[in-house]
Amino acid sequence: MNQQIDDEMLPKVTWRNAEDGTRFLHFCIDRIAFIFLARLFIHFMIQNTNLLNWATYDADRDSFPFGLWMCICLLFWLYYFLQETFLTGKTIGKFITRCQVVTLEGLPPGSKSIAIRSIARLIPFNALSIFNGAIWHDRFAKTTVVQSK
Repeated sequence: MNQQIDDEMLPKVTWRNAEDGTRFLHFCIDRIAFIFLARLFIHFMIQNTNLLNWATYDADRDSFPFGLWMCICLLFWLYYFLQETFLTGKTIGKFITRCQVVTLEGLPPGSKSIAIRSIARLIPFNALSIFNGAIWHDRFAKTTVVQSK
């Protein structure tokens, strides 16, 4: 049985978008937390497994190893995807600054939107898109960050 939902039946959600300064603060907190967690993970992997032997620095080529770069990108994606999925639109930084991600309609985002947000964060200069008026990972995923109640 299909039931039609009228706009009047939906709860009226009012929210206040997070200010740029607040967003910058949770960006910094999340970057510090990610670097700390990534270093712990990579240190553990290097010390306890042979999985990252292929990703170590090659002095002959004097280049950053592609395998390690891909591992860091995957960890970065997982850092945001897992937190925003399981913490209802929050990361460590958003939790501290009392913010959360919502859709443009004010609803909790689905895993597809969060996956798009997390992938878009890997775009070079995504963080600088705040000066363009719309942060790319929000625009692509049709989400925004609001102050939590």
